[in-house]
This record gives sequence, C-alpha cells and structure tokens, in this order.
Amino acid sequence: MEMEIMQPYLDSVVAVLAQMSDIALTQEPDGADEPEGFSSLGVSSVITFTGKKKGRLIIDLCPELAMEVTRRVLGEPCDSVQDRMLAAVISELNNTIAGNANTELNNRFGYGLRLAPPIVATGTNMTVSSIRMEARTFFYQSDFGRLKVNIGFQGGND
Repeated sequence: MEMEIMQPYLDSVVAVLAQMSDIALTQEPDGADEPEGFSSLGVSSVITFTGKKKGRLIIDLCPELAMEVTRRVLGEPCDSVQDRMLAAVISELNNTIAGNANTELNNRFGYGLRLAPPIVATGTNMTVSSIRMEARTFFYQSDFGRLKVNIGFQGGND
C-alpha cells in the first residue's frame, strides 16, 4: 500500500493524541505487513469505512497508555481497561483520527469515505483478521507505553 494513502492516518494519530491528551508519540522505524492478522497490545479500537474504497483503521494501545489517555481526557483516575469511560474515550479518539484522515483523503482523491461507529475490545491474546484486505502496521512509543496503528484497504491502492 502506498504511503500517500496511509500518511493522513499516521499524521492524524500523532496530532489527535497530542491535542486530546497532551501525550507525544515517537514513531518507531519501519512498519510491517501483517498477513496473518493483527495482534493486540491490550486495548483495540476498530473503525471501518466505506465509499469508493473500503477499509478500516485499528488503533491499539497498551493498557497503561489507554488508561493515561482516559485520565487526561476526563481529568479523573482510570484504573481499569474494563472502565466504560475508557471505551468511550478510546472510541472517540479513533473516530476523530479516522474522521480527520478520511476528510483529507476525500478532499484529495474524492473517495467519499464514510465512517461506521468504532468498537473497542480489551484483553490479551486478541487477533484481528481481515480477509481480502491489504494492511500495514506502524508502531509508536510514548512515555506511557506503546501504540500500534493498523491501516487496511480492500485492494490496497486500487
């Protein structure tokens, strides 16, 4: 998949996380193709989109980072990934990231991408598999732990 189509998501992840929670991310070198599925760090939010292209965005956070983001957004402690407010915050984070990136792609390429509501799953040993979807994963580090971003489109850039 071309970086031209993935870069708006990567830029949006860094900008939205900084804006919503004042947490800085540093991208680790080299993304990775994950043909066998996406393995979660512990807190995953999946959002799909349709239009002239079909795809999805997964943001995946280690539990410590997810709880810190939630604490900073809400201004109160978050002690568990099972907290309903954590799911709400991480969902809105993904919705904002994908919405910003899709708007840029729609404006540049006329894809007509529309978002479905995001979902959040927590737990260890989760794997998300996408049939007929070319996907790439990018890794980030923060002071509170790791974040992964997985971007996939059916048919890649076609």
